Amino acid sequence: MVALAESALAIALCLGLFSNLAYIGGIILTLLIWSTAEAFGSIYRPGATDLGPAIIYVLVFAGLFLVSAGRRYGVDQLLTPRLGRLGFLASGSFTQDKKEE
Repeated sequence: MVALAESALAIALCLGLFSNLAYIGGIILTLLIWSTAEAFGSIYRPGATDLGPAIIYVLVFAGLFLVSAGRRYGVDQLLTPRLGRLGFLASGSFTQDKKEE
């Protein structure tokens, strides 16, 4: 399941497809891995001070989400206007150009 989630996340990030969904999914997946498999960076060992790299990935995904990365050079730019109410899943432009009649 984790391998499928990571593969889907990689494809979404490479193509710029459903970027906002990918960033939120990446944050959740990274927190899940960090809290279970990495045991919070193994901070419970005597003398341990390193939280591990996974928490940095959470910050990177949050930064990508906040700056709407993928808006310019991704599939999201074309996809957002076609999604209608679900346009918030992609990081494309949220304004639709209205044609003059």
